[in-house]
Amino acid sequence: MKHSILLFLFAGILFFPAVYAMTPYAIPNETNAKRSTTQIVLKGEIREGGFRSGTDPIIVEQQGQILYIKFQKDVGILFVTITGAHGIVYSAQVNTSTSILLSIPLENISSGNYTISFNNENGMIWGEFER
Repeated sequence: MKHSILLFLFAGILFFPAVYAMTPYAIPNETNAKRSTTQIVLKGEIREGGFRSGTDPIIVEQQGQILYIKFQKDVGILFVTITGAHGIVYSAQVNTSTSILLSIPLENISSGNYTISFNNENGMIWGEFER
């Protein structure tokens, strides 16, 4: 009898946490709005070794006040420039063979429309975003 009760309790304990682990919970809409990510559509092309790549070598996403730039392929050294109505607000040189992810804070630039561009001797890619 003790074995049956202990076995029943032990089996119940194993299944009890699984019910709570699968219980969904909601995150308030304010939190979701602050964390929303917008992908910036890039135009143009950068050729790798003289050939056009089948996939985009760069992905740019804006999450709140930060731009996240992911270099998916080694396309050499790129010049990254962000330009607004008042001229260049950011510029950098990035070696895509060693840099995988670049984040650019946008907190210190004024609201408005901006263009981000990536260029080297193999071409240029650009996209527009709003701050």
